[in-house]
Amino acid sequence: MSELVVKVYGEARGSRGLAGTGLIAYNSQGKEIAREANFLGVATRSQAEFRAVLSGLHFARGRSESADLLTAHTTVVQALTRERHGPAAEVVALYAEASNLLEWLPTLALQVVSEEEVEVAARLASVAIDTRGRRRAIG
Repeated sequence: MSELVVKVYGEARGSRGLAGTGLIAYNSQGKEIAREANFLGVATRSQAEFRAVLSGLHFARGRSESADLLTAHTTVVQALTRERHGPAAEVVALYAEASNLLEWLPTLALQVVSEEEVEVAARLASVAIDTRGRRRAIG
């Protein structure tokens, strides 16, 4: 098992609507060490998905020698692992930032998992949207 497991989810309501990301992180013993809910404002689903993965990459960088980044966003992982042609124009800058970060995280495993596996992160993204980023207890 990796020293760090980070689960992320990005959500946008509508083709272009209110958006947020959620992140939950665990240490190698399975203890929760962090959770974040970030309101993005208005964004597309693709932008929210890339922003979620970026939040996980930023979180992992400098915190661990080995990490697993789990997401349900297949198209983002396929773009970053080059299993798919380049990203849509709306996310080119986000793709470039994520690709650059991945170079600094050579032991990071980027994995696609089921929606259920990242359910808590998805709820955090929804909380971020529902509260428009206003601070409140997240549980």
